[in-house]
Amino acid sequence: MFEIAKGSFNTILLKDLMKFEAELEKIFQTITVDEKKKRYYNELYSHNKIQSEIRLAFHCKRNFETKSEIIPDTAQMLIVENLQSVPKNDKLYPSVEETKKIIDTDAKNTSLEIDEAEIRKAFDIIKQNLEQQGMGNFVPDFNQYKSQYDFSPAVKSKHQTFHYLPYDFWQSGFELKFLKEVVTLKEFNERKLEIYYNGEKHITDFRILCFAKKGNNYQRVGLYTPDFLIIKRKDDAIAKVLIVETKGSGYAEQTTFKLRKKFMETEFLQMNNDKFGYKKFEYLFLQDDAKFDDNLAKLYEI
Repeated sequence: MFEIAKGSFNTILLKDLMKFEAELEKIFQTITVDEKKKRYYNELYSHNKIQSEIRLAFHCKRNFETKSEIIPDTAQMLIVENLQSVPKNDKLYPSVEETKKIIDTDAKNTSLEIDEAEIRKAFDIIKQNLEQQGMGNFVPDFNQYKSQYDFSPAVKSKHQTFHYLPYDFWQSGFELKFLKEVVTLKEFNERKLEIYYNGEKHITDFRILCFAKKGNNYQRVGLYTPDFLIIKRKDDAIAKVLIVETKGSGYAEQTTFKLRKKFMETEFLQMNNDKFGYKKFEYLFLQDDAKFDDNLAKLYEI
């Protein structure tokens, strides 16, 4: 008992051990051998370890409790100082020509509305003249004729997307196709929604630190950068945000992404929506091996 007390650096007193003399005597008898009326340590046992375990039995049991804390924060979708020029490629959106048109209409404050009635009137005159001259087969399609006075979907949606110009989808044709389709959707335009590409992680601050629950604890699984943010405003303030992730089938099966996706669909939505008191945030995952129309249909389910 003296050796046990000494090894505790005076955190266990001899008098404390004496209270359990009977129990300690049984242990002593087990780990020693009787030889010529003297007891010797049985070398089959690790006596230092046994003494250590006995000392541990006299220490107070400690419980560690962890807590989570939700810290309000803000994020900016564009870090201007990180913008860089991009090489010309076929996955820039809007195109070089459309980008110039957007800049020009902004500078001149040009209306994007066209007078279709006047265009139809001019078309009918041209059609009538050509038919009278026996050249009816040269009459163009009305939509083709109108296109020279109209703006492309990219230019028409400039107030609902493009927080910088142009978006570069060099990594994913799926993302490019998705954005092109969304800006032409009737419901998207009627509800005055906005969509922004957020996939360039070096120029966005809207990145989410994700965690995976392991037992009763949480383990960091890295920063997640969503591809798109679809926004609904009310009185100029952001009322709802749909976070959209577009993923190739190969990337979708990566363990790290699956953990981040699970965090977004559970902890992130619950914490933030509880904070605002309503479903301000929603999350939509789209995979490129699904039918494209099925992916677009999911937008109407939100």
